[in-house]
Amino acid sequence: MLSSSRLALSLALGLALLGAALCDDCSGHGRRDSEGRCVCESPWPSPHSRGWTGPDCSMPVFGSSEESEDLTAWCQGDSCHRLEPNAWSCFALPFAWGEGNWRYFTLSLERTSETGDPDIFGAFVTEQGAAALTPSSSSFQFQDTSASDGRPTNLRMAKADYRAAPGEKSPSDPRGAMLCVHAYGSKPATFDLRAFRS
Repeated sequence: MLSSSRLALSLALGLALLGAALCDDCSGHGRRDSEGRCVCESPWPSPHSRGWTGPDCSMPVFGSSEESEDLTAWCQGDSCHRLEPNAWSCFALPFAWGEGNWRYFTLSLERTSETGDPDIFGAFVTEQGAAALTPSSSSFQFQDTSASDGRPTNLRMAKADYRAAPGEKSPSDPRGAMLCVHAYGSKPATFDLRAFRS
């Protein structure tokens, strides 16, 4: 009996040390800089690849290439559209800010599971701004947290209302949009995410 208690204690200690090590090494997805902050791998990934963001590099970022299609279509094999409770999944949507004659950026988040509460957060960012995102609403320029009722969430942002990217010290042209979905509450959620400019 004593040996099984020791085994359980050793296992618990080992798991705690592993958790601390993962936090200490930026969740295995980055490295510490000279000031002790995590520098994440590919916070603005190229299309159809994955990177990481957040203060501990634990928020996955999926590089998207097309507007208007379901941004999760290419990465569903990596479960980018399926979130456990309190988890995040982000999508980097590149576009040239000054290109074209667009005035509005519209996105639609639709819960595809019977339960769950996916919330959408977004920002127009440069690569530096993408690396500075944290899992808090203050990191983002726009959000909607009303998808729990099962109806699609639709947001429309006017280009003229957004200029400086979060995390930037001076205004600059964003590289595109970073869209992050968070599973609020105690139930997992699956979703579709679409975005386009008009």
